[in-house]
Amino acid sequence: MPLVRIAIANEVDLTGSLIAHRISSLSSEVEGIVEQISVDDGHKVKRGDAIVQLNQDIAKIAKDTAAAELAESEATLKESIRRHAELERLKDSSHASRSSVEAAKAQISIDEASRARAISNLRRATTLLNKHSILSPFAGIVNRKLVEIGQWIDTTTPLVELVDSNLLRL
Repeated sequence: MPLVRIAIANEVDLTGSLIAHRISSLSSEVEGIVEQISVDDGHKVKRGDAIVQLNQDIAKIAKDTAAAELAESEATLKESIRRHAELERLKDSSHASRSSVEAAKAQISIDEASRARAISNLRRATTLLNKHSILSPFAGIVNRKLVEIGQWIDTTTPLVELVDSNLLRL
């Protein structure tokens, strides 16, 4: 009788649960109205994929206002520098007092601080605008979508439950 090679499989029926290494209820860092939802239950997402988009109208206005304030502060600083240089030239011919030159120099420092504050305000407004887009912090599967378009959410409102499917335990 010839030898025959066959695969032997031992099957064992078990009852158990798959437990994800990481499950996260995603929330927003800002409050607002849900404008778009890019996922639904069971969708696979990669790190950085769009999950929820909040209405950005007010945040865009705040950013535009901050940008205008920065432009204004830069123009004011430029004028202060010009005025100080002019007073320095006039001081040499005794047409400007030392006090007015020092005051113009101090105004430059004040305007530089104002410009720094305007830059900071623009950075803040840009950051807040960007936080209206909620992105996936890791690759996984959307277990549950917890909000709907038009819903008002705050920073404690869970948006979706995201499950990391890369590492599961049985």
